[in-house]
Amino acid sequence: MRWRLPRLTDKTVTDVAALADLVAAAKANGFAVDDEEYLDGCRCVAVPLTSEAGGGMHAALSVTMPTARTDAEWPGSILWPLVAAAQEIRAHLGVREPHIVVPVPDRDAARSA
Repeated sequence: MRWRLPRLTDKTVTDVAALADLVAAAKANGFAVDDEEYLDGCRCVAVPLTSEAGGGMHAALSVTMPTARTDAEWPGSILWPLVAAAQEIRAHLGVREPHIVVPVPDRDAARSA
């Protein structure tokens, strides 16, 4: 029997293996999205600031907004300013984590996320 997670919206990922795949993809891509999986009408984009390997804690920076306020470029329209802000915060904190994947602007990849 496969484990199932509670469904919060029509888009919620309820299969544990599918969720693990999404987490692996987020780690490989350097960002994660929530496209109404948690709350109808709400989209989120997040990037890592630190990781356990880099300092003993995990931290991330995210933007959450109503789906109606996102544009056709989402998540890229939010991702690139978010990545820039995360890099600036890391620099101010003196965080050096070469193993954190920093996304590069590729609108096609961001749109299909």
